[in-house]
Amino acid sequence: MELNPIEKHILKEIADIEKVPIGAYNIRKNGHGIARNSTSNIEIISKKNKPGIDIIIKENTKNESVHILNPQTIIHQKKGSSFEMETVQIKGVDSTIRNTIANLEDDTNLVITERLMTHGTQTAKTSFEVNLNGENSSTHVTSRSVAKDNSSQEFISKVIGNTKCFGHVECDAILMNQAKVTSTPEIVANNLDANLIHEAAIGKIAGDQLIKLMTLGLTEQESEEQIINGFLK
Repeated sequence: MELNPIEKHILKEIADIEKVPIGAYNIRKNGHGIARNSTSNIEIISKKNKPGIDIIIKENTKNESVHILNPQTIIHQKKGSSFEMETVQIKGVDSTIRNTIANLEDDTNLVITERLMTHGTQTAKTSFEVNLNGENSSTHVTSRSVAKDNSSQEFISKVIGNTKCFGHVECDAILMNQAKVTSTPEIVANNLDANLIHEAAIGKIAGDQLIKLMTLGLTEQESEEQIINGFLK
């Protein structure tokens, strides 16, 4: 698949991808699928009689990636599996709602990393629900976001521990101008050995950070950009 300059720019802005990714991927444009690729170990197929896709990863698959530009993800992890998921949206999208639901069996590990920046009047809502059903299952969910201008963001996380398990959710946001950020944590322990932690921090860029960079010759705007870039890495 060849991308035109506008499509390349859009991918760079919203997902930090400059070209069609290697491996399995599903790319949507204006609500319609425009490109899809499966590999010998990862199959992406359309759902039957309803919208959406299924991603089927063969047992013992290692060191392969899946790129999905799609707002809803449902994860089912079998015993002994591990899964890493990264969601990136850097400007470029007026309004998004991303939902992720995960169900973990015994001895599984799920790592989710979100990087998000909104500006103008953009809105973004992220919802994570992780069900730690299996013994020794674990999850680590990290969200780092920057809200500028009059944009607004909402982060909702729910981790449910139904057995001996570990869950850690971390939400950090930088607030600028007249933007708004809401973080709603929910942790539910249904077992004595469920160990669940939630951390959230929302604040503006510290003045001493700006001053330190400006003393090195950067303008205030350049200093802000450096801080934001480092925060979102």
